[in-house]
Amino acid sequence: MSHAFPIPSLARLLVLSVLALAGIGAGARPVAAQFTIDELELHFTPDGSGALTGVIPLHSVIDSTQQVQVTLRDWERDSLGNNRFLDYGSHSRSCQGKLDVFPLTLQLGPKATEYIRVTYTGRGLPDAGCWSVILAERVRPPATQVQGASVSLTVVTGVKVYVHATGAMASGDVVSADVEEGWERASAAGDSTFRRQVAIRFANTGSAHLRVRSTLEIRDETTQLVERIVGPEAYITPDAFRDILIRLPALRPGRFVGVVLLDYGAEEITAAQVEFEIP
Repeated sequence: MSHAFPIPSLARLLVLSVLALAGIGAGARPVAAQFTIDELELHFTPDGSGALTGVIPLHSVIDSTQQVQVTLRDWERDSLGNNRFLDYGSHSRSCQGKLDVFPLTLQLGPKATEYIRVTYTGRGLPDAGCWSVILAERVRPPATQVQGASVSLTVVTGVKVYVHATGAMASGDVVSADVEEGWERASAAGDSTFRRQVAIRFANTGSAHLRVRSTLEIRDETTQLVERIVGPEAYITPDAFRDILIRLPALRPGRFVGVVLLDYGAEEITAAQVEFEIP
């Protein structure tokens, strides 16, 4: 089956870099991070033996001393993979009460490296798992007051913290599969292009975080393979779902079958099938 709808822009949010703008004004310069972090994920797998500790190294890339503020937040991922940050403790799977972070403020010297220590303090088993995010931001001195509008730019870097469920099981299911078609804006001038895409809604029905790899095989009426397309990887938290979108190439007129193979690390690969026609 296929159905038509206006396709939204393909723009996606960056996972862990937030560019916050306050005010309106001209002449704003691009802003770059003043420090870097090697890994943007921290994983804990409780085994009942007690506290677990990991470290996050912050590497200064400038020639002056800077102060860094560290905060804990929650996050959730929408069906297209975009992330939204929430107040710490507000999400149902928040790690509030299970994580200790030290320090919450630190001085980072010129081209120096300092460490944030993160400790999982949960006790006993089983643990249902949780996830939160640690945000690190350079503290800037108060801006000089000037007349007129101004722009304030801040780069916030985050490290996602995953506490994995005890005995986590990988399980998933296809909720729906279809071919969508419609017009999308191709430029700021308003030009549009027509496109078709295979849309798979895939639900995480287990207790493990899933990394889903997708492949689309397009076959004609004789079952001959016409195209094989590697789709995007999708990350899905437990009890959530993702819309996996794979753009269709230009095809000759005719009837086709699309088979989407979904590999999320289980013993078997899940598949979904759609039928569509190119006029």
